[in-house]
Amino acid sequence: MVRRYREGASMNALARMYDVHVPWLRHAFIKWNVPLRDPAEANRPQGAPPVREVHSV
Repeated sequence: MVRRYREGASMNALARMYDVHVPWLRHAFIKWNVPLRDPAEANRPQGAPPVREVHSV
């Protein structure tokens, strides 16, 4: 489960796959010291590079 999450699987997908609720999964990952992705990372397609912010002056 953790390996799949680290490889980019979403919490929603993992919860469906393992028949658990997302809040349970989130709590388990926190308990297991798995770094959680922020919403921007979670919504990025798998394999897509991180988006860099561009600030204009």
